[in-house]
Amino acid sequence: MGEHTTPQRRRYETLQSAAERLAVDTRTVRRWIAAGRLNAYRTGPRLIRVDIDEVDALLTPVADFVSRGAPSIAPESWRFPV
Repeated sequence: MGEHTTPQRRRYETLQSAAERLAVDTRTVRRWIAAGRLNAYRTGPRLIRVDIDEVDALLTPVADFVSRGAPSIAPESWRFPV
């Protein structure tokens, strides 16, 4: 017979918790929400949560970020000849 799989439940965290994990200010998390980079979910009149997996998806390995043509944060004088 077919296997029954239960859908994985979403896990949520507070804006404070997400900010602490990413080492940013809660205002930064709120800006990401306002800009549409991160979805937020209201769980009460004043309670806002974010999906842990969506927060993790914001993290991009440095090598991937640079390979997509992102500007380097280092001044030209710091770069080594290739």
